[in-house]
Amino acid sequence: RLQQLATDLSVTAGTRDSPGQVTPAMLCAAMRAVALVALLPVYAAAVGGTSKVNSFCVRIMTGNKEKSAGDLEVDIDGVNVQSGHFETGTQVVQKCYDKLPIVKFKGTSDDAWAGHADFSFDGGDTYDAMPCPDCTGGLASSGIAASGSSGDGEEHGKEVCLSGTMCTLEAPTPTASTAASSTEPVAATTPAPPTLKAIAALVATPNESPPLQNTLALLTNLATGVIDGTEQLSQDYMDLIEALTQQARTRMVELIVQHENYKTLINTARDMIADCPLPNLTHASETREAAESNHTECRLKEQDLNNTSTQTCNEYISAGSMAMDCPTSLPPGASLAEMDEHLSSFQTWIRAASAINATLSEKQVACKDARQELAGQSELCNQLNSSYEMAFCTYRDALMTGCSSYDTCRSSTIAYRERIHAEAEAAVASAKIEITAALSISCLSEVFGLEAIEDKQAKLQGCQKKDYDVEVAHMLAITYPEIPAAEDCDTSSVAVSPISCDPMGASGVEGELTIIPQSHDSDGLVAKVIETIKQITGVNISSRIDDIDGWLGVEVDVEKLVTRVVNGDEFLDDKQLAVLRSVEAQAAAVINSTVQKRDAHQSNIDAAVTAFEDCERHILATPHVTEGVASVESNHTEC
Repeated sequence: RLQQLATDLSVTAGTRDSPGQVTPAMLCAAMRAVALVALLPVYAAAVGGTSKVNSFCVRIMTGNKEKSAGDLEVDIDGVNVQSGHFETGTQVVQKCYDKLPIVKFKGTSDDAWAGHADFSFDGGDTYDAMPCPDCTGGLASSGIAASGSSGDGEEHGKEVCLSGTMCTLEAPTPTASTAASSTEPVAATTPAPPTLKAIAALVATPNESPPLQNTLALLTNLATGVIDGTEQLSQDYMDLIEALTQQARTRMVELIVQHENYKTLINTARDMIADCPLPNLTHASETREAAESNHTECRLKEQDLNNTSTQTCNEYISAGSMAMDCPTSLPPGASLAEMDEHLSSFQTWIRAASAINATLSEKQVACKDARQELAGQSELCNQLNSSYEMAFCTYRDALMTGCSSYDTCRSSTIAYRERIHAEAEAAVASAKIEITAALSISCLSEVFGLEAIEDKQAKLQGCQKKDYDVEVAHMLAITYPEIPAAEDCDTSSVAVSPISCDPMGASGVEGELTIIPQSHDSDGLVAKVIETIKQITGVNISSRIDDIDGWLGVEVDVEKLVTRVVNGDEFLDDKQLAVLRSVEAQAAAVINSTVQKRDAHQSNIDAAVTAFEDCERHILATPHVTEGVASVESNHTEC
């Protein structure tokens, strides 16, 4: 216990000796208290005026009068020692103990019991009646009675315990003759006064620590009795009072240590809220912006090529409307001169037709080239559009998930903060009462060391008038920091999506994993999750993609873990949190690989549709002047 106490105080003790702080002197006082507490049974035995082994004896006898027989239960030190029906004049219990026992009794039925309960401080040599402070007054002149009902037994005892209530029997005040009957000489010859008897009973059971207010009340009564002459003290009682005083000081130190722990927890709760991580989207944002820029530039170039293609092909079509009269045939009977003139006109027409043919052929090639370049640009832009959509959806999913995780982290850590604050406030309120009582006890203990009655009286009045509020408030000073302001996690940029992302999210994975730092792992769930994740993330990416069962196992266990963390029932340390956060990178790799496979399948489908449409166009295409129907059919068949 000393080692643990020293460890607890190592931070707060140091060399500080300002008011309200734990000092080395207080630590020494606490250690001395531990040693004194160990001697409490010795002091308690001294109060009894004997050093006999098992000198504290209890004897309960059924009365000899008519109707004394009845049903009774007797417990000593929390253990049932007798229970049943006891006839007139029979003994119920007679047992001796090496420390002051706690005796309780009750009636167990309507058949009331009556008799006597006596106590001996000298091993059974002499007995005195045991008073019953829990009992009510009866009609008889002596003895006790007990009944399980409320209306029977009053006429059989001076003190009665009714309605099946468990009533306590106290040890009587030891007398000088009791001490004189001891078989061995003892140091304490002063009769034990009533207040000291109560103190002896208090310290005889050190495992049942009563509130310090009770100890304060007893010492106050004792000090008053010493001053007015109704109480007398021996050195043994002075040692006993010193032990109680040291107990109070030890309790005060423990409360201060507890208070320091709460101050640490409060600051930790504040830091946990402030440490909730915002999503790191630098890479995803840069990838999205680059994909959007590339796609935009491509579409602008596509528009320019579309305009060029339209203009070039329109020029080709317009050139086909150039007017050209066909040559007429020479009428029969024409002269040679007319034939020469006709041939000259025909040759002129041929030259004009050749020029038109060259122009149309040139414009046809230009139109075809423009359309081919436009088709190639469109295909490139479609590919860039797919990349942009994937980058946007990945960014949107990461932003929405990250902000949701951030909000969840704040909600759970704020709930933890509120719980700690409530516990600390309750602890401070309770500690104020106990520490005030401890300081009052320490002050009162000085009364008993003074010689003159006037000095004792003055000291007692001073202790009773002293106000400890300022000193206690300084000891228990505590600051409750405000909730750290939330960081801006803005999702408005993706709230309205310019494209249609998969409702399941670009990742295709429904739900999200939110881990809050905290730690105790009551049933090994944290360890199980950590080990599963390590097994999965320890293999190559293709194995991770195919390990569906492994991922499902992580999902189920992590969901349980998240529920506990959100409810404040589980905490994770930094190392555990780091392993869990590695899931994000691993899952992202799986997601990207899966999306790439999906896009590859989509590209194959798009290519097949385009090929089919090309085949249809072959059927509808207008054949060139030099091509026949057979050629068109052949092209379609090959396509």
